[in-house]
Amino acid sequence: MKTMKIEIEQRELKNALGVLGRVMPTKNTMPILECVHFDVRSDAVLLTACDSDMCRLEIECSATADATGCFCVSAAVLSRALAPISDQMLTLQLTENRDQITVRHKDGEFSMPTEDASVFPELKEEAYDAEIVLPKGDVLTHTMWAASGEELRPQMTAVCVSPNGDNTDFVASDGHVLVRSTVKGYKAERTMLISRKAAGLIAALTTEGSTIQSNRTRLFAQLGHARLWAQLVEGAYPNIERVIPKEHKMEVVVPRAATIAALRQVLPFGAEQSRASTLVKLTFGKGVLTIEAEDTNFQRKASSRVAIDYDGEEFCIGANGQRTVEVLSNMPSERVVILLINESRPMIFVPEQQSEDTEVLMLQMPMLLNN
Repeated sequence: MKTMKIEIEQRELKNALGVLGRVMPTKNTMPILECVHFDVRSDAVLLTACDSDMCRLEIECSATADATGCFCVSAAVLSRALAPISDQMLTLQLTENRDQITVRHKDGEFSMPTEDASVFPELKEEAYDAEIVLPKGDVLTHTMWAASGEELRPQMTAVCVSPNGDNTDFVASDGHVLVRSTVKGYKAERTMLISRKAAGLIAALTTEGSTIQSNRTRLFAQLGHARLWAQLVEGAYPNIERVIPKEHKMEVVVPRAATIAALRQVLPFGAEQSRASTLVKLTFGKGVLTIEAEDTNFQRKASSRVAIDYDGEEFCIGANGQRTVEVLSNMPSERVVILLINESRPMIFVPEQQSEDTEVLMLQMPMLLNN
């Protein structure tokens, strides 16, 4: 066995390691899963990271090598070592027995041990019988933020991708906020529950023409120079149509940026119901929205006003201020329509003008006001 020499761009390797690090488990019982797997070809290197059987990501990087073969190295150590190096061509040199690698750059070099690639989990080949072409834009990014972080209800931690006539719905909800993005002209063949981790990777790596293939338990996504395999979340997703009101009594148009700024101004003065839940009072009056927050325990309060389009009777509703900021921040429109029924029913948020490709609806449950 002879030595192996690889030439690769620092930026490309660093960026790939940054994405692959999102796949690796935070709690790990298999040391090899802390490593990135290098599959060296003559004109490319395939870098792979995996989270046991749940998620596996492979990224192809342009490179030249004088030999082929596989090895593993610590992803964290390599990432930290590459971080301060300027963008340049790197030379990776492996010893004859492939147990040590030296990385040379114009200002110096560093060496580190390699790990046996044979113990890295192998890819389980599967057949897939359904496919969807991913839409352009950030539909997953603007949907998955609403997914729950509570593992006790795994279905709610996922993004639900399901057929809706000739269109496809992307839905996420934590029970307090719900997002539904209906992509026109892209029809899913079956419902998939994509984990938040997998959805985030797909969103980060999607290019034009990217596809997702699936069977009943797993998905495979072809994302340009990256390929992702991931376990689908098991179970049935709740029927969201039951919670989306079909009618409303009031319609308000608010400026997105000004409303976010007003909410952020009053939030520090509100009473925290939990670490991520501060109660705010929204009062919709003729031409003005008044946002108030108060914490009687510390004798502090604040209010802020925003000019709006509304000519109806005054109406008050309580809301989680942080979540309202998130809803408005993910709205693809500078003017947002809020549909209201009463103080105990959900608030519906939609863009004033929907795009030709995607219809967005967001729902937020109200909070009880302290009278």
